[in-house]
Parts: sequence; structure tokens; C-alpha cells
Amino acid sequence: MAELLVEYALSVSSLYFDVQWEISYTEEKGDVCILDGLNGTPDILDRIDQLTRINALDELEEAKVAVRLQKINEAGLTLRNLVLLEENTVYISEMAQMRDFLSIALMLPPDPRLTELKHYALDIAEQVTKYWSMSADDPLYRCLLRELSRGTDRGAVLTTLRAICRISMNLEQPNTLSAVPSSVIENLYNWLLLTDEELLGADLDFLYQFTATPSNVAVLLRYSQHNPSTLSIHPFLAHVVRLCQYNHEQSVIKSLKQSAIPAERPSTIPSVPPDLMSQLLKLDEPDRSNKWMKCVFEEDAESEITQIALWQAYQARFTAHSAEGAMLGASDFIKNVSQIFNGASAQVSNDNHTAKFIIKGIRARRHPVDLSGRQYMRCQWRNPGGKECGAYLLESQDMFEHLLLIHVGMRRLAPPPPDENVMEEQEQEKSKAKLKGKWDMSLAAEPLDQGSDCHWASCGRFSRQTTNPLEPTRFNLAMHVKTHLPESSSLKRGAKGQEKPSEQKDGESKEAVWEEYPMWNTATDEKGDAAGLPLTAALVLRNLARNVPKAVEILRSERSELSDFPAFDISKHPNRPSKSSNTNGLRSSGARREEDDLTVSTTMSALFLPHREKLIWSLAHNRPLGPYVHDVLRLIDRGMEWEG
Repeated sequence: MAELLVEYALSVSSLYFDVQWEISYTEEKGDVCILDGLNGTPDILDRIDQLTRINALDELEEAKVAVRLQKINEAGLTLRNLVLLEENTVYISEMAQMRDFLSIALMLPPDPRLTELKHYALDIAEQVTKYWSMSADDPLYRCLLRELSRGTDRGAVLTTLRAICRISMNLEQPNTLSAVPSSVIENLYNWLLLTDEELLGADLDFLYQFTATPSNVAVLLRYSQHNPSTLSIHPFLAHVVRLCQYNHEQSVIKSLKQSAIPAERPSTIPSVPPDLMSQLLKLDEPDRSNKWMKCVFEEDAESEITQIALWQAYQARFTAHSAEGAMLGASDFIKNVSQIFNGASAQVSNDNHTAKFIIKGIRARRHPVDLSGRQYMRCQWRNPGGKECGAYLLESQDMFEHLLLIHVGMRRLAPPPPDENVMEEQEQEKSKAKLKGKWDMSLAAEPLDQGSDCHWASCGRFSRQTTNPLEPTRFNLAMHVKTHLPESSSLKRGAKGQEKPSEQKDGESKEAVWEEYPMWNTATDEKGDAAGLPLTAALVLRNLARNVPKAVEILRSERSELSDFPAFDISKHPNRPSKSSNTNGLRSSGARREEDDLTVSTTMSALFLPHREKLIWSLAHNRPLGPYVHDVLRLIDRGMEWEG
């Protein structure tokens, strides 16, 4: 059936030319109108040029002509539908007359009534060219390039680009895309300026295959030199680099700089500071015990405490003050725990087949809090013998004064004794107010006893100072202990005004530290790899970076063949006058020297250095495309170091 459909579709030529195509399945050569059905007709284009044109059809056509055109279009549609099935495509690709039909259909004169048939022919070519290899003089290949050279019908251009890109796709022979005319290259450059994503994709696919061959890259360089106004390679490279970031989406990637450090679970219940104890003793039960538990315990779904340990801690705190108020019974006290902490509950656990009564969902605080929820600071100064001071204070200023008075050995100035003869009572009170908070600085410059040091936790500030040691005076020690106390803000300012998290206190939890990096990623596939236009653009750049050095060597080896052309200078700008121009069209001696000085490194620098910064930006901010851009930059560096 396919053979009959092809024969009928070929009859379209008789409407415009004085010809009636016939298909011969013998090796005998016949007339111009006889097509070779065994091996195809390699000179089909020459035969078409020899045909005599008859009177063209006008809009007032006869009914029989309209019916005939309709049936021819239906034959073309049927053939197009046949090749949509892969088995049919394989069979039709083995028909030699199919290549002749496609060439004839694409070479028909421009007529709106033939547009449908030409689109069918291009659709068929798109499906079958993957089974055909084509050389530069192949008739169908030349017809497809002719369609790209026209470039007026978007649909035809798209299908033609796909058909050419699929040539020999299922064969081992590569598709070199040789002998592409300058008009096609100019159209390919111009289509990169469009916002049509589908056309851009087909355009870049063609350029990717075209630039995979060094001889084709040499053609681009030669076109750029001979016609810099329309075929300059510099704008082409700029557009390809731009397309590497086509339709990027901004996002933020978080990188873990430091993992979270969970807080250590205290093994003991903290003591109650004296000022907090005095406030609790003013309350009645059960309010007192409830407030006490909130001050020294906190919710933790993974923690537990035995009921007997909780009851004994309560008794230890308030038995000595039972005269100031009755204490709760054990059962009432335990029942109140679940009312204070919503996540806590009394349970019985079996530990080594032994029943243990516990409170699940609470744990002791590391530091107590006051009735308003403010956390106390614990003095970590270690007294002789290694025992920690353990005093609790609310404010940093109070802790600083505690350290000065108790551990550093400073003392306050004492107010002068009252002298009724000198001052009135009001003046004496003013004098005392001025001295309040003042320190006796006569002790500040005194050196500390030998072996004295900062004993806050495991500091040892002065014993660790091996270079330019400070004299361990009370003043130096007082200034140093400030570094162990928290500031009013939870954030400390860095040297350049940047905020940084405060250092972790001993035993306390620390949140994870993340670094945020802004990214402008482009399209990806289901595996997260780069895809779409940006990937193809990067592959085109990779081909160029790899093959430009080889292309320059090709051009340098063709000097004798290019003797009738100006010297090759890739760095020449379209608006810059050529130094090698000459009235008789031959190269001058200066031009010859200029060509002799041309190297791969200078060509690579002229082509890629203007875009290097953008490529590095894509490498840093486009994670899916990064590996491909890295290959491009590596090849650029290698080309700039090329020796030859």
C-alpha cells in the first residue's frame, strides 16, 4: 500500500511541470521522469531543474483539479500516519522511492495549496531520517537545508530542524552536518533572539550537533571573518551564554555548618536561690509546691523521674519551713504534677521485673527560673578543692559584683562616719548615695597571690597565657571575668558589626548553625540533573571550547587555499576596520604576519574571556548546570594554554 500511495502522491508534480513520474525497479537507466525504485535517484535535483514549468494554477481552478489536490493531500496524510508506528517507519525507510518523493515534494514551487503536503513530507522525514545516513550532496539533505534557508514558516522550520538532527540517529555513522550554507547559519543565529522555547530548543539541538565537528567550527570562524556584520560569532556566543540561565528560579540552599548539640540532662534537682525561696514561703499550698515545681522542673517527653525522688526533693526544700505553712501529702503532691505539666503523667514501669513508680514527661532544669520565668545564672567559680560555688543570681551585674566581692577579693568603699558638726543629715545621705556601688580601687593594682588565676569552670586564663602574659592583678582578673558573663542581648556583635550566636554555655543545648546560599537553578529532570535549554546551551559551549583550538589549526593549515581571502582574525569586531583589507583582494605582507601571529590561545581569549565571569557565576549559583559549566571553563583554560 505504501508504494501505491507514494506513486499517487508523486503525481502532484504534473500539476506544475510537464512530467509524469514513473518508478522503475530495474537497473536500466531511463528517461528523466524514470525514478530508480531500487537504489534511489541521486541526481533527482538535477532532473527537477530540467523540468519544464507549465501554466501555474490560479485561484479559479477546475473542480477536478481541486479534487485531485485533495486526494494527493490525503495520500500524504496517510503516509504521515503510517510512519507514526515504528514498525511502519522501519519498512518505509527501506523504500528508495520515499527519499525521491520527499525531495520532489520539498522542491515544489511555493503555492499555499501545497503547504499541507509539504508539512506532511517534513513530518515523514522527521520520523524516517533516523534510519538514513546522508552526505553533504544527498538530495534530501540539500532540500532540508533549503527549507532552513527560507525560514519563513515556523512549523516547517521546527520539523526540518528535528528531521536534520535525527539523521542516522539509529545508525553507527555520525551525523556531521557538513556543507551548511551561511544563510542557514545566519537564521540559526537570529532564532536565538526569539522567546519561542520550542524553536530555541530545536535551534540549540542543531547547533550542538553542528559544533561537535572541528571542521564545522572552522566554518563558523571563517563565516565570522568574512561577514562580521551578520555572521559574527561574538554575539552568538553571548546569546548561548545567556541561555545557560534560561528560566532560572531563585531558591536558597541551606548547608549545615554545625550540628545541634542537645542539652545534658541534669542528674540533680537544682537548689532554690534565697531570694526565690523567700518568695515561695509567702505562698500557701498547693500554690507553693506548684510554683516550686515550675521553677526547678520542665517538660521533656523523653525524660522521667521517680515519684519518691520528687517527693523527697519537695520535703528537703520545705520541711525546715513547715512552721510557716502546712505541707501537702504525698498523694496530693503527685496528683498535682499532671495539672502543672500537661505532658506529664504518673506511671508504673517494669525495670528488671521490678515495679517502679515514675513521673513520665518532666526533667529537672539545669538552672532554676524565678516566678516570672527568668532563668538564674549559676556561679561556676571553683573554690580551692575544686568545688563549684553554685550561687544563683538573676542579673549579670549582680553576678559580676558577687565575683568581685567573694572570689576576686575587692571591697566597696565605706561611707564616712557621720559628723554633725560638719554636715547636716541630708548632706550625709547624699554622700552615702554617691559612694553606693563604688569600689576601693586601692586594691585593684595589687598583684594576686602566687598561683591565683581565673577559676571560672576550667578557664585558667593567666596560666594559659604564654606570650606577652598579663600581670595577674585584681584589676586584670576583674576585667577578665566579665567575658564569662552573658550580655544583655542574646546575640554578640562581631568585629565587623555582624551578628553571631553567643557561645555555648557548659552543658546547655545549642541549635544547629546553617549557612544560606542563594541559588538560581534552571530546569532539571526527574533525577535532578540539568535539562532543557540551559543544558543544551552548555553543551554547545563545551563543543566550542573543545573544538575551537582544532578549528584554528585547520584554518592555519588551509593558508594556501585561502590565499584569495583576507587574513583570518577572529578578534575583529564588525564595526572595526580590517587591518588586512587590500584593494586587489590579496593578502598584504602585514596581513601575512598578522596570520602568523594568530595562535589558539589568542583566539580562545578573544572568544571566551568576555563571558568567563558569567560562566563562573553560573558555576557558583546553578547547581544542576555546574558540572557542565565546569567542563567548559576547564576546556577554556586548556585552550588558552595551547601550544602550537
